[in-house]
Amino acid sequence: MQVIYADPQRGVLRMSASLRPLQGEAVNGTFTVTLAKIETGTRIVFEYVLGGYMRMKGEEIASSVDAVLSQQLSSLVKVLDATIHRTDCVGLKVDAAGSL
Repeated sequence: MQVIYADPQRGVLRMSASLRPLQGEAVNGTFTVTLAKIETGTRIVFEYVLGGYMRMKGEEIASSVDAVLSQQLSSLVKVLDATIHRTDCVGLKVDAAGSL
């Protein structure tokens, strides 16, 4: 993935890439991660927008793309979970939605 936009003040990171199941297709993907402060901590939102030509129907590949995004979110949660269990971060928790 190539970073195409980063705004730490707004909590936005945008990258350009075709995720693994789409790399053989004539598509461009934009993956945006947004962090937003909420009452209980931080909400992390993943958005993936795709455009171009695919030889298969979107419905056929959607579950594979969803699996890759889920894997990315799970990896992020593991990193955050390890970080928040350090002694200087006692009391923080990551919920199933990926919010701190």
